[in-house]
Amino acid sequence: MKIQKSGSLRFWGDWFGRPMDNCHKPVSASYDEAEGLLVIQFDEGEACEIFGASGIVNTWNDFHVEKAERIGWTWYYYGRERIPENLLRLEYVLKDGTVTRTEYHRERLISQKRFSAQGEKAFAIC
Repeated sequence: MKIQKSGSLRFWGDWFGRPMDNCHKPVSASYDEAEGLLVIQFDEGEACEIFGASGIVNTWNDFHVEKAERIGWTWYYYGRERIPENLLRLEYVLKDGTVTRTEYHRERLISQKRFSAQGEKAFAIC
């Protein structure tokens, strides 16, 4: 699968960074239909794993996933060397219309918040 759209990322309406403040460029993507797993690799070494992905829209000016069960986003601390010590991870889990967002640094819990997913796409490149 080739994704043309680049831009800022949203996970159930939750912006990664400030809205439109960064640009993530997909370099590869694979979709396992049997597993419902979409994996997207980005140009700065980031990776997005979307579990239970359905309703995938992929056009030259739009990329989004309507529904998902869980999303993982892994990236290196920006401005630092790309080594395991600088890896960060966000985990988004949808349950009963509520998303739990958990942030980790090297498997150590940094923060957690919950918010409503009502009316939001699971994932979008904006």
